[in-house]
Amino acid sequence: MNIVFRVDSSSQMGAGHLMRCMTLADELKKKNHQVTFVCRELTGSLTSLINYPMLILPKDDGFQSKDVYLNWIGATQEQDARQTIKVIPEDIDILVVDSYSLDKKWHRQLRVYAQKIVVIDDLADREFDCDILLNQNLDSQKEDYQGKVPSDCELLLGCDYALLRPEFSELRKQAKEKRKNTKEIKNILISMGGSDKNNVTYDILQQLDDDFNVVVVLGGASQHKKIIKEYVKNKNIKVEVIVNANNMAELMLKADLAIGASGTTSLERCCLGLPTLLYVLAENQKRIAENLEQLDATMIVRDLRNDIQALVDDFNLWQFMSNKSQSICDGLGTEKVVAYLGSLQKITLREVSINDCKLFFDWVNDKAVRQNAFHMGMIDWERHQEWFKDKINDSNSYLYVAENNQGKIGQVRFDCVDGKAVVDYSISSNFRGKGLGKMVVQQAIKKIKKKCLNIEVIEAKVKVSNIASNKIFLGLGFNEYNRTEQVTIYRLVFG
Repeated sequence: MNIVFRVDSSSQMGAGHLMRCMTLADELKKKNHQVTFVCRELTGSLTSLINYPMLILPKDDGFQSKDVYLNWIGATQEQDARQTIKVIPEDIDILVVDSYSLDKKWHRQLRVYAQKIVVIDDLADREFDCDILLNQNLDSQKEDYQGKVPSDCELLLGCDYALLRPEFSELRKQAKEKRKNTKEIKNILISMGGSDKNNVTYDILQQLDDDFNVVVVLGGASQHKKIIKEYVKNKNIKVEVIVNANNMAELMLKADLAIGASGTTSLERCCLGLPTLLYVLAENQKRIAENLEQLDATMIVRDLRNDIQALVDDFNLWQFMSNKSQSICDGLGTEKVVAYLGSLQKITLREVSINDCKLFFDWVNDKAVRQNAFHMGMIDWERHQEWFKDKINDSNSYLYVAENNQGKIGQVRFDCVDGKAVVDYSISSNFRGKGLGKMVVQQAIKKIKKKCLNIEVIEAKVKVSNIASNKIFLGLGFNEYNRTEQVTIYRLVFG
Protein backbone atom coordinates (compact mmCIF):
# COMPACT_ATOMS: atom_id res chain seq x y z
CA MET A 1 0.00 0.00 0.00
CA ASN A 2 0.96 3.63 -0.50
CA ILE A 3 0.88 5.31 2.93
CA VAL A 4 1.42 9.04 3.60
CA PHE A 5 2.02 10.61 7.02
CA ARG A 6 1.09 14.24 7.77
CA VAL A 7 2.99 15.08 10.97
CA ASP A 8 5.25 17.80 12.39
CA SER A 9 7.84 18.39 15.09
CA SER A 10 9.21 21.61 16.56
CA SER A 11 10.66 23.15 19.70
CA GLN A 12 7.10 24.18 20.62
CA MET A 13 5.24 20.90 20.08
CA GLY A 14 8.15 18.56 20.76
CA ALA A 15 9.06 15.40 18.91
CA GLY A 16 6.50 12.90 20.20
CA HIS A 17 4.13 13.06 17.22
CA LEU A 18 6.93 12.52 14.74
CA MET A 19 8.65 9.76 16.70
CA ARG A 20 5.55 7.61 17.02
CA CYS A 21 4.77 8.08 13.32
CA MET A 22 8.31 7.02 12.44
CA THR A 23 7.87 3.94 14.64
CA LEU A 24 4.71 3.03 12.75
CA ALA A 25 6.38 3.79 9.41
CA ASP A 26 9.31 1.49 10.19
CA GLU A 27 6.99 -1.44 10.84
CA LEU A 28 4.94 -0.68 7.73
CA LYS A 29 8.11 -0.65 5.64
CA LYS A 30 8.98 -4.13 6.95
CA LYS A 31 5.70 -5.30 5.42
CA ASN A 32 6.73 -3.75 2.06
CA HIS A 33 4.38 -0.77 2.20
CA GLN A 34 5.51 2.50 0.60
CA VAL A 35 5.86 5.39 3.05
CA THR A 36 6.05 9.16 2.47
CA PHE A 37 6.14 11.97 5.06
CA VAL A 38 4.62 15.43 4.65
CA CYS A 39 6.08 17.89 7.19
CA ARG A 40 6.31 21.62 7.70
CA GLU A 41 9.79 23.02 8.23
CA LEU A 42 9.38 24.54 11.70
CA THR A 43 11.89 25.90 14.21
CA GLY A 44 13.49 22.98 16.02
CA SER A 45 11.99 20.38 13.70
CA LEU A 46 13.58 16.93 13.56
CA THR A 47 12.90 16.20 9.91
CA SER A 48 16.58 15.26 9.51
CA LEU A 49 15.77 12.03 11.36
CA ILE A 50 13.26 10.90 8.72
CA ASN A 51 14.69 8.23 6.43
CA TYR A 52 11.76 8.23 4.02
CA PRO A 53 10.74 10.34 1.03
CA MET A 54 9.71 13.67 2.49
CA LEU A 55 7.61 16.53 1.15
CA ILE A 56 8.14 19.87 2.85
CA LEU A 57 5.43 22.49 3.37
CA PRO A 58 6.54 26.16 3.48
CA LYS A 59 7.08 28.01 6.73
CA ASP A 60 5.31 31.31 7.48
CA ASP A 61 7.17 33.15 10.25
CA GLY A 62 4.58 35.93 10.30
CA PHE A 63 1.60 33.68 10.99
CA GLN A 64 -0.41 34.42 14.16
CA SER A 65 -3.59 32.87 15.50
CA LYS A 66 -5.57 32.81 18.73
CA ASP A 67 -5.54 29.02 18.37
CA VAL A 68 -2.35 27.75 20.04
CA TYR A 69 -2.28 24.58 17.95
CA LEU A 70 -2.52 26.52 14.66
CA ASN A 71 0.40 28.63 15.87
CA TRP A 72 2.33 25.39 16.26
CA ILE A 73 2.10 24.68 12.52
CA GLY A 74 2.06 28.32 11.38
CA ALA A 75 -0.94 27.98 9.06
CA THR A 76 -4.72 27.78 9.00
CA GLN A 77 -6.29 24.39 8.33
CA GLU A 78 -7.37 25.57 4.89
CA GLN A 79 -3.84 26.70 4.01
CA ASP A 80 -2.34 23.47 5.28
CA ALA A 81 -4.86 21.39 3.33
CA ARG A 82 -4.21 23.26 0.07
CA GLN A 83 -0.45 22.97 0.49
CA THR A 84 -0.69 19.28 1.34
CA ILE A 85 -2.89 18.54 -1.67
CA LYS A 86 -0.31 20.22 -3.93
CA VAL A 87 2.55 17.96 -2.88
CA ILE A 88 1.07 14.56 -2.03
CA PRO A 89 1.47 11.65 -4.45
CA GLU A 90 -1.40 10.09 -6.34
CA ASP A 91 -3.18 6.88 -5.34
CA ILE A 92 -2.81 7.15 -1.57
CA ASP A 93 -4.23 4.11 0.16
CA ILE A 94 -3.88 5.42 3.73
CA LEU A 95 -3.31 8.98 4.94
CA VAL A 96 -2.11 9.05 8.56
CA VAL A 97 -2.64 12.38 10.33
CA ASP A 98 -1.00 13.07 13.72
CA SER A 99 -1.63 16.72 14.60
CA TYR A 100 -3.59 18.58 17.27
CA SER A 101 -3.92 21.43 14.74
CA LEU A 102 -6.06 19.55 12.22
CA ASP A 103 -9.67 18.39 12.55
CA LYS A 104 -12.61 17.46 10.33
CA LYS A 105 -12.29 20.66 8.25
CA TRP A 106 -8.88 19.49 7.06
CA HIS A 107 -9.87 15.82 6.78
CA ARG A 108 -12.81 16.62 4.51
CA GLN A 109 -10.64 18.56 2.09
CA LEU A 110 -8.26 15.59 1.82
CA ARG A 111 -11.02 12.97 1.66
CA VAL A 112 -10.93 12.42 -2.08
CA TYR A 113 -7.16 11.98 -2.14
CA ALA A 114 -6.91 8.83 0.02
CA GLN A 115 -8.88 5.62 0.37
CA LYS A 116 -8.63 5.75 4.17
CA ILE A 117 -7.79 8.48 6.68
CA VAL A 118 -6.23 7.38 9.97
CA VAL A 119 -6.00 9.91 12.81
CA ILE A 120 -3.64 9.50 15.76
CA ASP A 121 -5.00 11.50 18.70
CA ASP A 122 -4.57 11.97 22.45
CA LEU A 123 -7.07 14.66 23.39
CA ALA A 124 -10.58 13.80 22.08
CA ASP A 125 -11.20 17.56 22.09
CA ARG A 126 -12.45 18.11 18.53
CA GLU A 127 -14.37 16.49 15.69
CA PHE A 128 -12.74 14.19 13.14
CA ASP A 129 -13.71 12.90 9.72
CA CYS A 130 -11.66 9.72 9.57
CA ASP A 131 -12.05 6.01 8.96
CA ILE A 132 -9.81 4.87 11.81
CA LEU A 133 -8.85 6.70 15.00
CA LEU A 134 -5.99 5.57 17.22
CA ASN A 135 -5.61 6.81 20.78
CA GLN A 136 -2.93 4.81 22.60
CA ASN A 137 -3.48 6.42 25.99
CA LEU A 138 -4.31 4.38 29.03
CA ASP A 139 -7.83 5.62 29.75
CA SER A 140 -9.07 6.34 26.22
CA GLN A 141 -12.65 5.11 25.84
CA LYS A 142 -15.25 4.85 23.12
CA GLU A 143 -17.41 7.41 24.96
CA ASP A 144 -14.66 10.04 24.52
CA TYR A 145 -15.35 10.10 20.79
CA GLN A 146 -19.13 9.84 20.80
CA GLY A 147 -20.45 12.41 18.31
CA LYS A 148 -16.88 13.36 17.31
CA VAL A 149 -16.22 10.72 14.65
CA PRO A 150 -18.35 9.20 11.86
CA SER A 151 -20.55 6.33 12.98
CA ASP A 152 -18.54 3.84 10.90
CA CYS A 153 -15.15 5.00 12.23
CA GLU A 154 -13.07 2.19 13.73
CA LEU A 155 -11.60 3.09 17.14
CA LEU A 156 -8.27 1.59 18.23
CA LEU A 157 -8.09 2.63 21.87
CA GLY A 158 -5.76 2.02 24.80
CA CYS A 159 -2.24 0.81 25.49
CA ASP A 160 -2.81 -2.35 23.45
CA TYR A 161 -2.16 -0.10 20.46
CA ALA A 162 0.76 1.91 21.89
CA LEU A 163 3.23 2.74 19.12
CA LEU A 164 6.46 1.52 20.65
CA ARG A 165 9.56 0.47 18.73
CA PRO A 166 10.19 -3.31 18.61
CA GLU A 167 13.24 -3.18 20.88
CA PHE A 168 10.98 -2.52 23.86
CA SER A 169 9.02 -5.75 23.50
CA GLU A 170 12.28 -7.58 22.67
CA LEU A 171 13.89 -6.47 25.97
CA ARG A 172 10.74 -6.85 28.09
CA LYS A 173 11.51 -10.35 29.37
CA GLN A 174 15.08 -9.38 30.29
CA ALA A 175 13.87 -6.22 32.00
CA LYS A 176 11.34 -8.09 34.15
CA GLU A 177 14.06 -10.45 35.34
CA LYS A 178 16.42 -7.57 36.11
CA ARG A 179 13.79 -5.69 38.14
CA LYS A 180 13.10 -8.83 40.14
CA ASN A 181 16.76 -9.00 41.18
CA THR A 182 17.36 -5.27 41.76
CA LYS A 183 18.11 -4.44 45.41
CA GLU A 184 18.80 -0.69 45.36
CA ILE A 185 18.62 2.42 43.21
CA LYS A 186 22.03 3.07 41.66
CA ASN A 187 21.33 4.25 38.11
CA ILE A 188 19.04 7.13 37.18
CA LEU A 189 17.91 8.00 33.65
CA ILE A 190 16.73 11.55 32.93
CA SER A 191 14.75 12.13 29.75
CA MET A 192 12.52 15.17 29.37
CA GLY A 193 11.52 14.78 25.75
CA GLY A 194 12.77 16.02 22.40
CA SER A 195 12.98 19.74 23.15
CA ASP A 196 12.66 20.38 26.93
CA LYS A 197 12.14 24.06 26.12
CA ASN A 198 12.09 25.13 29.79
CA ASN A 199 15.33 23.25 30.54
CA VAL A 200 13.81 21.18 33.33
CA THR A 201 16.77 18.80 32.94
CA TYR A 202 19.08 21.46 34.38
CA ASP A 203 16.85 21.96 37.42
CA ILE A 204 16.76 18.19 38.02
CA LEU A 205 20.55 17.86 37.88
CA GLN A 206 20.93 20.57 40.52
CA GLN A 207 18.78 18.55 42.93
CA LEU A 208 20.49 15.17 42.56
CA ASP A 209 22.99 13.79 45.07
CA ASP A 210 26.36 12.51 43.92
CA ASP A 211 25.49 8.97 45.03
CA PHE A 212 23.87 7.97 41.73
CA ASN A 213 25.13 7.13 38.26
CA VAL A 214 23.13 9.43 36.00
CA VAL A 215 22.45 9.30 32.28
CA VAL A 216 20.85 12.38 30.69
CA VAL A 217 19.21 12.01 27.29
CA LEU A 218 18.67 15.22 25.31
CA GLY A 219 16.72 15.52 22.08
CA GLY A 220 18.26 17.03 18.99
CA ALA A 221 15.80 19.93 19.27
CA SER A 222 17.04 20.89 22.76
CA GLN A 223 18.50 24.38 22.89
CA HIS A 224 20.16 23.68 26.24
CA LYS A 225 22.77 21.10 25.28
CA LYS A 226 25.69 23.43 25.91
CA ILE A 227 24.61 24.59 29.38
CA ILE A 228 23.88 20.99 30.47
CA LYS A 229 27.28 19.74 29.31
CA GLU A 230 29.10 22.66 30.95
CA TYR A 231 27.27 22.11 34.24
CA VAL A 232 28.19 18.41 34.27
CA LYS A 233 31.83 19.18 33.46
CA ASN A 234 32.21 21.88 36.11
CA LYS A 235 30.47 19.90 38.86
CA ASN A 236 32.58 16.82 38.16
CA ILE A 237 29.63 14.52 38.89
CA LYS A 238 28.91 11.05 37.54
CA VAL A 239 26.69 12.11 34.65
CA GLU A 240 26.74 10.95 31.03
CA VAL A 241 25.00 13.23 28.52
CA ILE A 242 23.66 11.63 25.33
CA VAL A 243 22.11 13.61 22.48
CA ASN A 244 19.61 11.86 20.19
CA ALA A 245 20.02 8.46 21.80
CA ASN A 246 19.22 5.60 19.43
CA ASN A 247 19.20 2.95 22.17
CA MET A 248 16.55 4.18 24.61
CA ALA A 249 15.33 0.66 25.37
CA GLU A 250 18.85 -0.36 26.46
CA LEU A 251 19.26 2.79 28.56
CA MET A 252 15.91 2.11 30.27
CA LEU A 253 16.92 -1.49 30.88
CA LYS A 254 20.12 -0.42 32.64
CA ALA A 255 18.39 2.25 34.74
CA ASP A 256 16.82 1.60 38.14
CA LEU A 257 14.80 4.81 38.18
CA ALA A 258 13.66 7.24 35.51
CA ILE A 259 12.92 10.92 35.87
CA GLY A 260 11.04 12.04 32.82
CA ALA A 261 8.23 13.72 30.98
CA SER A 262 4.88 12.12 30.36
CA GLY A 263 3.77 11.02 26.89
CA THR A 264 4.67 7.99 24.76
CA THR A 265 7.94 7.61 26.68
CA SER A 266 5.88 6.81 29.77
CA LEU A 267 4.55 3.72 28.04
CA GLU A 268 8.06 2.70 26.97
CA ARG A 269 9.16 2.81 30.60
CA CYS A 270 6.08 0.84 31.65
CA CYS A 271 6.83 -1.85 29.08
CA LEU A 272 10.24 -2.36 30.74
CA GLY A 273 8.90 -2.04 34.29
CA LEU A 274 11.02 1.03 35.06
CA PRO A 275 9.67 3.06 38.03
CA THR A 276 9.39 6.71 37.08
CA LEU A 277 9.11 10.11 38.72
CA LEU A 278 7.01 12.06 36.23
CA TYR A 279 7.04 15.72 35.29
CA VAL A 280 3.99 17.15 33.53
CA LEU A 281 5.43 19.57 30.97
CA ALA A 282 2.33 20.21 28.86
CA GLU A 283 -1.42 20.21 29.35
CA ASN A 284 -1.86 17.18 27.09
CA GLN A 285 0.47 15.18 29.39
CA LYS A 286 -1.51 15.82 32.56
CA ARG A 287 -4.19 13.19 32.03
CA ILE A 288 -1.65 10.50 31.12
CA ALA A 289 0.43 11.23 34.23
CA GLU A 290 -2.56 11.26 36.58
CA ASN A 291 -3.87 7.97 35.24
CA LEU A 292 -0.51 6.26 35.62
CA GLU A 293 -0.18 7.58 39.16
CA GLN A 294 -3.68 6.36 40.07
CA LEU A 295 -2.58 2.88 39.01
CA ASP A 296 0.56 3.19 41.19
CA ALA A 297 2.73 2.76 38.09
CA THR A 298 4.47 6.14 38.49
CA MET A 299 4.71 9.10 40.85
CA ILE A 300 4.15 12.69 39.76
CA VAL A 301 6.99 14.87 41.06
CA ARG A 302 6.04 17.20 43.87
CA ASP A 303 9.37 17.55 45.65
CA LEU A 304 12.09 15.74 43.70
CA ARG A 305 14.57 15.23 46.53
CA ASN A 306 11.91 13.88 48.87
CA ASP A 307 10.34 11.75 46.14
CA ILE A 308 13.67 10.07 45.37
CA GLN A 309 14.40 9.57 49.06
CA ALA A 310 10.99 7.94 49.57
CA LEU A 311 11.87 5.26 47.01
CA VAL A 312 15.39 4.81 48.40
CA ASP A 313 14.03 4.35 51.95
CA ASP A 314 11.17 2.06 50.94
CA PHE A 315 12.40 -0.33 48.28
CA ASN A 316 9.17 -2.32 48.51
CA LEU A 317 7.47 0.78 47.07
CA TRP A 318 9.96 0.72 44.18
CA GLN A 319 9.21 -2.98 43.52
CA PHE A 320 5.47 -2.34 43.73
CA MET A 321 5.73 0.46 41.15
CA SER A 322 7.81 -1.73 38.86
CA ASN A 323 5.28 -4.57 38.96
CA LYS A 324 2.37 -2.21 38.38
CA SER A 325 4.02 -0.47 35.45
CA GLN A 326 4.80 -3.81 33.75
CA SER A 327 1.10 -4.58 33.65
CA ILE A 328 0.26 -1.42 31.69
CA CYS A 329 1.82 -2.13 28.30
CA ASP A 330 3.26 -5.20 26.54
CA GLY A 331 5.05 -3.27 23.78
CA LEU A 332 3.30 -5.07 20.91
CA GLY A 333 0.94 -2.25 19.93
CA THR A 334 2.76 -1.25 16.74
CA GLU A 335 2.56 -4.81 15.42
CA LYS A 336 -1.18 -4.88 16.13
CA VAL A 337 -1.79 -1.57 14.33
CA VAL A 338 0.26 -2.64 11.29
CA ALA A 339 -1.60 -5.97 11.15
CA TYR A 340 -4.91 -4.12 11.26
CA LEU A 341 -3.94 -1.65 8.52
CA GLY A 342 -2.59 -4.50 6.41
CA SER A 343 -5.94 -6.26 6.62
CA LEU A 344 -7.79 -3.36 5.00
CA GLN A 345 -9.11 -4.27 1.61
CA LYS A 346 -7.72 -2.37 -1.35
CA ILE A 347 -10.34 -1.23 -3.84
CA THR A 348 -9.51 -0.96 -7.53
CA LEU A 349 -11.54 0.62 -10.32
CA ARG A 350 -11.56 -0.58 -13.91
CA GLU A 351 -13.29 0.80 -16.96
CA VAL A 352 -16.34 -1.17 -18.09
CA SER A 353 -16.55 -3.28 -21.22
CA ILE A 354 -19.52 -4.62 -23.17
CA ASN A 355 -19.15 -7.81 -21.11
CA ASP A 356 -20.39 -5.90 -18.04
CA CYS A 357 -23.81 -5.22 -19.57
CA LYS A 358 -25.56 -8.05 -17.70
CA LEU A 359 -23.79 -7.15 -14.44
CA PHE A 360 -25.06 -3.55 -14.67
CA PHE A 361 -28.53 -4.84 -15.57
CA ASP A 362 -28.66 -6.94 -12.39
CA TRP A 363 -27.42 -4.05 -10.30
CA VAL A 364 -29.81 -1.46 -11.74
CA ASN A 365 -32.82 -3.70 -11.06
CA ASP A 366 -31.85 -4.40 -7.47
CA LYS A 367 -34.80 -3.58 -5.22
CA ALA A 368 -32.92 -1.00 -3.11
CA VAL A 369 -31.44 0.67 -6.22
CA ARG A 370 -34.87 1.06 -7.78
CA GLN A 371 -36.23 2.45 -4.52
CA ASN A 372 -33.57 5.17 -4.49
CA ALA A 373 -33.81 5.91 -8.22
CA PHE A 374 -35.70 8.94 -9.55
CA HIS A 375 -37.65 6.64 -11.87
CA MET A 376 -38.54 3.67 -9.73
CA GLY A 377 -39.88 1.28 -12.37
CA MET A 378 -37.93 -1.84 -13.38
CA ILE A 379 -35.64 -1.53 -16.41
CA ASP A 380 -36.26 -4.02 -19.25
CA TRP A 381 -33.36 -5.86 -20.86
CA GLU A 382 -33.66 -4.41 -24.38
CA ARG A 383 -33.81 -0.84 -23.10
CA HIS A 384 -30.84 -1.48 -20.82
CA GLN A 385 -28.72 -2.95 -23.62
CA GLU A 386 -29.33 0.09 -25.78
CA TRP A 387 -28.57 2.50 -22.92
CA PHE A 388 -25.40 0.63 -21.93
CA LYS A 389 -24.06 0.55 -25.48
CA ASP A 390 -24.71 4.28 -25.89
CA LYS A 391 -22.95 5.06 -22.61
CA ILE A 392 -19.76 3.13 -23.28
CA ASN A 393 -19.52 4.77 -26.71
CA ASP A 394 -20.18 8.29 -25.36
CA SER A 395 -16.90 10.21 -25.03
CA ASN A 396 -18.43 12.30 -22.23
CA SER A 397 -19.45 9.30 -20.09
CA TYR A 398 -17.14 7.28 -17.88
CA LEU A 399 -18.27 4.02 -16.28
CA TYR A 400 -16.25 2.05 -13.74
CA VAL A 401 -16.58 -1.23 -11.88
CA ALA A 402 -15.19 -1.27 -8.33
CA GLU A 403 -13.57 -4.52 -7.17
CA ASN A 404 -11.63 -5.96 -4.28
CA ASN A 405 -10.27 -9.42 -3.51
CA GLN A 406 -13.75 -10.61 -2.58
CA GLY A 407 -15.48 -9.65 -5.80
CA LYS A 408 -17.28 -6.88 -7.68
CA ILE A 409 -18.41 -4.20 -5.24
CA GLY A 410 -20.41 -1.81 -7.40
CA GLN A 411 -20.39 0.78 -10.16
CA VAL A 412 -19.72 4.49 -10.58
CA ARG A 413 -20.69 6.62 -13.60
CA PHE A 414 -19.73 10.18 -14.51
CA ASP A 415 -21.44 12.22 -17.22
CA CYS A 416 -19.18 15.16 -18.02
CA VAL A 417 -20.24 18.37 -19.77
CA ASP A 418 -18.65 21.86 -19.70
CA GLY A 419 -16.41 21.29 -16.67
CA LYS A 420 -19.11 19.56 -14.60
CA ALA A 421 -19.28 15.83 -13.86
CA VAL A 422 -22.56 14.37 -12.62
CA VAL A 423 -21.89 11.24 -10.55
CA ASP A 424 -24.07 8.18 -10.06
CA TYR A 425 -23.13 5.07 -8.10
CA SER A 426 -24.56 1.89 -6.61
CA ILE A 427 -23.18 -0.86 -4.36
CA SER A 428 -23.91 -4.55 -4.83
CA SER A 429 -26.21 -5.98 -2.15
CA ASN A 430 -23.42 -8.37 -1.07
CA PHE A 431 -21.18 -5.45 -0.06
CA ARG A 432 -23.61 -3.04 1.60
CA GLY A 433 -23.26 -2.02 5.23
CA LYS A 434 -19.46 -2.34 5.20
CA GLY A 435 -18.52 1.31 4.65
CA LEU A 436 -17.33 0.61 1.10
CA GLY A 437 -19.63 3.09 -0.69
CA LYS A 438 -17.62 6.05 0.51
CA MET A 439 -14.35 4.45 -0.56
CA VAL A 440 -15.69 3.55 -4.00
CA VAL A 441 -16.94 7.08 -4.75
CA GLN A 442 -13.74 8.53 -3.29
CA GLN A 443 -11.57 6.40 -5.60
CA ALA A 444 -13.76 7.24 -8.58
CA ILE A 445 -13.43 10.99 -7.98
CA LYS A 446 -9.65 10.67 -7.94
CA LYS A 447 -9.80 8.72 -11.19
CA ILE A 448 -12.12 11.13 -13.03
CA LYS A 449 -10.02 14.12 -11.96
CA LYS A 450 -7.02 12.56 -13.69
CA LYS A 451 -9.08 11.50 -16.70
CA CYS A 452 -10.81 14.84 -17.28
CA LEU A 453 -8.49 17.67 -16.35
CA ASN A 454 -11.08 20.38 -17.13
CA ILE A 455 -13.54 19.23 -14.43
CA GLU A 456 -14.24 22.02 -11.94
CA VAL A 457 -17.35 20.64 -10.25
CA ILE A 458 -18.68 17.20 -9.37
CA GLU A 459 -22.44 17.10 -8.79
CA ALA A 460 -24.58 14.44 -7.15
CA LYS A 461 -28.39 14.28 -7.08
CA VAL A 462 -29.69 12.26 -4.13
CA LYS A 463 -33.14 11.50 -2.81
CA VAL A 464 -33.66 13.00 0.66
CA SER A 465 -34.87 9.56 1.78
CA ASN A 466 -31.56 7.94 0.72
CA ILE A 467 -29.83 8.45 4.06
CA ALA A 468 -26.72 6.39 3.26
CA SER A 469 -25.89 8.32 0.06
CA ASN A 470 -26.54 11.70 1.69
CA LYS A 471 -24.04 10.75 4.42
CA ILE A 472 -21.47 9.60 1.90
CA PHE A 473 -21.44 12.81 -0.14
CA LEU A 474 -21.36 15.01 2.96
CA GLY A 475 -18.56 12.85 4.34
CA LEU A 476 -16.56 13.32 1.14
CA GLY A 477 -16.65 17.10 1.47
CA PHE A 478 -19.57 17.83 -0.88
CA ASN A 479 -21.66 20.88 0.01
CA GLU A 480 -25.43 21.18 -0.34
CA TYR A 481 -26.08 23.22 -3.48
CA ASN A 482 -29.86 22.97 -3.79
CA ARG A 483 -32.65 21.14 -2.02
CA THR A 484 -36.32 20.34 -2.60
CA GLU A 485 -38.66 18.21 -0.53
CA GLN A 486 -37.50 15.08 -2.34
CA VAL A 487 -34.04 15.77 -3.78
CA THR A 488 -30.76 17.25 -2.57
CA ILE A 489 -28.12 18.37 -5.04
CA TYR A 490 -24.56 18.24 -3.73
CA ARG A 491 -21.49 19.82 -5.29
CA LEU A 492 -17.78 19.35 -4.80
CA VAL A 493 -15.91 22.33 -6.24
CA PHE A 494 -12.21 22.16 -7.08
CA GLY A 495 -10.21 25.36 -6.61
